[in-house]
Amino acid sequence: MSDRTGATRALAVVVVVIAAAAAIWYLRARPHGQPAAAPEASATGTRAAGASGWVPAAKPPSVPAPAAGEAAPQGTSPQAMAPPAASDAVVPEDVEKRQDAKIGRGLASAIAGNGILVVDTPPGSPAAELRLERGDLITSVNGHPVTTAEDFVRIFRSEGMPTQLTIQREGRERHLH
Repeated sequence: MSDRTGATRALAVVVVVIAAAAAIWYLRARPHGQPAAAPEASATGTRAAGASGWVPAAKPPSVPAPAAGEAAPQGTSPQAMAPPAASDAVVPEDVEKRQDAKIGRGLASAIAGNGILVVDTPPGSPAAELRLERGDLITSVNGHPVTTAEDFVRIFRSEGMPTQLTIQREGRERHLH
């Protein structure tokens, strides 16, 4: 092997290593869920001056479909004329339901309707943060009597993390502050 061939191969290795390092840096620098290829400006977004992340552009308004017998407006694609997909819209009610489910994780209405039974204490849940134990029966939260997990969620949403709980643990009433 000649010196020239060896130098060419070494240069090729250096170029590949630099390209790989640049690709890794780029992928780690962009926010999760953003497109891998970010042109400076396009129909789907722009890279803001001085910003490190991708800024999505506003979605173009949909154009109403032409009436029967009419041609589509010039320059209009069939995708632009289509109504937005259901997955494009974030329904606030769904978000609230998911948040409520997270708040009420591990809690269930007691069979007799006299409190909320702690069935589990998942990490990060209010039940775990309040140091409740499996089998505890919550009878009041911040002085409000509760009978369902929805009561707990409602109080949590209006007053934040409970500061006073009355529970039944091992047959004894306890007050947690």
